[in-house]
Amino acid sequence: MSASRVGRKRGRNLVRTAGATAGAAGAGRVNYVDGLRALAALYVLVHHAILQYYQPWGVLPNSAVVKGAIGFFNYGRFAVDTFIVISGFCLALPVIKAQGLLTGGAATFFKRRVRRIVPTYYASLLLCLLLIATVIGEKTGTHWDVSTQVTGGGLLAHLLLLQDVFYAKVGGQINHVFWSIAVESHIYLLFPGIVWLWARRGINAVLLATGVIGLGLGWWAHGTALEGVNPQYLFLFGLGVAAAEAAYGRNAFSSLAPRRWFLIAAVAAIPPLVVAFRGPWTVVSKFWIYLDPFWGLASAALLAGLGRAKSGLLRGGVELAPLRWIGAFSFSLYLIHAALLQIVWLVLNRTTSLSYPAAFGVSLVLGLPLIVVASWLFYLLFEKPFLPPPASAKRKAPIPVLGQSAGGVAARSE
Repeated sequence: MSASRVGRKRGRNLVRTAGATAGAAGAGRVNYVDGLRALAALYVLVHHAILQYYQPWGVLPNSAVVKGAIGFFNYGRFAVDTFIVISGFCLALPVIKAQGLLTGGAATFFKRRVRRIVPTYYASLLLCLLLIATVIGEKTGTHWDVSTQVTGGGLLAHLLLLQDVFYAKVGGQINHVFWSIAVESHIYLLFPGIVWLWARRGINAVLLATGVIGLGLGWWAHGTALEGVNPQYLFLFGLGVAAAEAAYGRNAFSSLAPRRWFLIAAVAAIPPLVVAFRGPWTVVSKFWIYLDPFWGLASAALLAGLGRAKSGLLRGGVELAPLRWIGAFSFSLYLIHAALLQIVWLVLNRTTSLSYPAAFGVSLVLGLPLIVVASWLFYLLFEKPFLPPPASAKRKAPIPVLGQSAGGVAARSE
């Protein structure tokens, strides 16, 4: 069999049908993905709102109900795991639609990622610096305290998106959520290589490579100064790519019914949930390297199941209009919510006579909706202008990633 015929065969296997992916890879938004983004972002928001008042390693309220709620929202890390998987899933959809090609090639992909991420990130960086200089730079005993110290090295690291590499020295500065932006940005640098391997050797090779490299480096970095790089997230990203092929491609995994994917998601979530709810946070937080892969698998299986399911209660639930609305600006919400939470804390605890528990309650009931609205306004100003054009806009013809010849990846454009 000729190389070109092999290429065409692999290309046909990569995409189930053009119509199957048109609603996902071809559209600007995927409703259930936006819903999951919203749920993850809202979880992080509530998680950090609680940390402003009650740290899991500190003194907690006497109420068993409140303790239980705080325990449920202790693990914002799992939401970040889900974000990484979603990123791999979404970036894989256009590749599936283009039958194994990066539209425009690797250089165009990098330019699009820079335009999509950097302007909004820099705007949030500047906003946080201004707020620290004027309003929230004082140490108050809250979780935000870790972000109030800004050094020259920390600023430079954040400008270069290297705060994960130097996390041991500058971690948490300016905004304690920014670490994950650097981690994800570094994974993007590897995406053209992932696409190349995917098109040439299949999704199993992608999972093997990202698993061996990501988990191997993750275990090596665990407990060292480079732990903040979180190499294991490369594997979670690979799981997201695999979930996209399972949902919209044609392989052994894509034949599984949605309910089987949901069962896999539920089973994979059991180990991290059991460990999280049984062990003290101070111990659990030292073992993310072992818990992240399980939660990543759960998130990927959930995405695959939702993609295969055309309807149903679960898909309908995550596609509710309010969730889709929040999901559209979840990036902005993630970037600025921590700084806004500190402002809410200052207003409630410095300008009112509310008791500490009452201020906590008001911050949840009134403060969080205000933060969501403020994040939406930030999105309109600093994120939406940099979004890619609508899917109906004229596109460049796909060209081979990494300059493959017509006998390899290029054969899939036929």
